[in-house]
Amino acid sequence: GVDPVTGQLLGRGMSARAVAGFDLTFTVPKSVSILWALGSPEVQAACIGTLSLAHHHGLGELTLAVYEKHVANPSERVRQEIAENIHWQPEAAAQRIWGLAQRLLSDSSESVRRAMAFQFCNMERFPQLLPLIQHAAENDPSAEVRREALRGMARISPPQQLIAYYQSKLNQNPDTETLWAIISGLRDHNKTREAKALLTRLGQHPDQDIANAARDAMS
Repeated sequence: GVDPVTGQLLGRGMSARAVAGFDLTFTVPKSVSILWALGSPEVQAACIGTLSLAHHHGLGELTLAVYEKHVANPSERVRQEIAENIHWQPEAAAQRIWGLAQRLLSDSSESVRRAMAFQFCNMERFPQLLPLIQHAAENDPSAEVRREALRGMARISPPQQLIAYYQSKLNQNPDTETLWAIISGLRDHNKTREAKALLTRLGQHPDQDIANAARDAMS
């Protein structure tokens, strides 16, 4: 174009070396939508998995919206896939992650609840979710889910609070599998005085395997 007053050409003309600008809009490819619509539960779960890191590419809102829509999906495999990938979401989404984690920890499927409890080992960026995982450790009907929750607590709980909670569990004469979960959680805090004291106590356990594991966790 030209300046309406001076008549001078505006901008630069295109030349062989000129580079045109691009206006890009990122959306989920149509092929993904078709795969979801026509695919089996396994294919749908794979589609969920492909979105796990989409927030790095400006699609964080899309990922959360898909998770929220399908957290009640009839397919157990789809719900489990959400549980296995929820920890990738950014801290800014903590409030929505709370809602998703709460739904998944109360899922009718033990496999889904166990997957969600296990992933708390990767959710140290979300300490505000501690009440959810502690509730699971206390109240889930599955002993295996409760043990996974005990382990997961270690990543998001303040050390002193965690040690006090583990101490209360030890006072209840827990089974061997629960002791393994507690030792695993204490390993994350083995530099603190309180954790060392509790591991030293477990190092005197009559079960030699438990005692050895506790001693190893201190190193």
